[in-house]
Amino acid sequence: MDCAATLILRKLVILACVLSFWLAGVSYALIQLGTLHNQSREIIFVRDSIGLRGHGYNMLDIDRLLEINLSTIFNMPQWSPDGELLLYDDYFRSDIVIQTRQGEIRNLTNNPAGDFDPRWSPDGTMIAFRSDRTDVMELYVMDADGTNIRQVNSAFGNVLFGLWSPDSQKIAYFVANGGIGGFYIMDVDTVETAEPELVATSLVGCTNYQWSPDSRFLMCYMQPADDIFRMDVETDATLNLTNHPASDTNPVWSPDGSLIAFQSDRGRSMDIYVMDADGNNPRNLTNHPQPEGYPQWSPDGTRLLYTGGTSAQPQLYTVDIVSGETIHLTESLYQQSPSATFFSNLGNGSFWSPDGEQVIFRVANGQGRQLYIVNVDGTGLRAITRANPLASDSDPRWRP
Repeated sequence: MDCAATLILRKLVILACVLSFWLAGVSYALIQLGTLHNQSREIIFVRDSIGLRGHGYNMLDIDRLLEINLSTIFNMPQWSPDGELLLYDDYFRSDIVIQTRQGEIRNLTNNPAGDFDPRWSPDGTMIAFRSDRTDVMELYVMDADGTNIRQVNSAFGNVLFGLWSPDSQKIAYFVANGGIGGFYIMDVDTVETAEPELVATSLVGCTNYQWSPDSRFLMCYMQPADDIFRMDVETDATLNLTNHPASDTNPVWSPDGSLIAFQSDRGRSMDIYVMDADGNNPRNLTNHPQPEGYPQWSPDGTRLLYTGGTSAQPQLYTVDIVSGETIHLTESLYQQSPSATFFSNLGNGSFWSPDGEQVIFRVANGQGRQLYIVNVDGTGLRAITRANPLASDSDPRWRP
């Protein structure tokens, strides 16, 4: 056998080995997926592997620590409202895809154009997504099974994002057109017969848009005013809720819509405040010399999760919004590992469990960046992903 033939044979053997390992991994993942049950408490999360596979997503059964690699997913998947499906855009095919918890995959759009950024409607009956089918990035909606696709906005600019109202009746979205943007609201039932409504120009330039739980108001943070604004969707009336010379940021509606939590430096440092939904009765819940931020409501609306401490050693706390009782969640973490730190911004950090009994957060130490879980009374702290100096775990999302 000559050298060329030997080299080809070796390459074929290597390819066969790689393929066999890949098939074994897929089969193992599907077997694992089949072991999940309806009562499983699961999350999906991001794993960045340094020098290995790069960016990927995993599913984790919290109680059994059963971890499954979702190898076909390339952009952050979303749980369906009933917790049975994962929705994402496939990076290679540029299509919108759903996947069951048992590993079955279905392409919903299957279009030569690029379809991206899908979002479930809160009632789970529809999906909004962006697509360049008209040579600009427009907003579309379709039924949850991929049928009845219709365009939401006229082709006058690139849509940057879409935001469902909690009642699934409206979509708010931002359009960029030659450097001049506009914020619009569209009633889903009139997508094919009406023009979208341009939101009051006073809200253009806002960030962190949020619907109120009753779908009546849109709230956002406005720069450079450093204030929190609210717009009545029915009357278009706009109200500056904070109207204070201090910096008021990161507003969050309470689950019942009666209160708004936010962070402000109007006192001696950055603290956690709550106010009525109309901006009245602001009160400081933390009032601590060290800065606190990133408030997040418990599912029952009785407590706020927030970050505190120092940049070198951040802490996680909860506070009762009535009594002011504070619970230190990460005290035992620093007792076990004084050099550990966790990532405090909620974009990739800390999240309540759906039942409000536990909090997941991200920790960095000499062994890598892992996900931890702790009970809301500060007990039961433990790592739920493996320590690996070559991996970074983040962005946990609980199954509803």
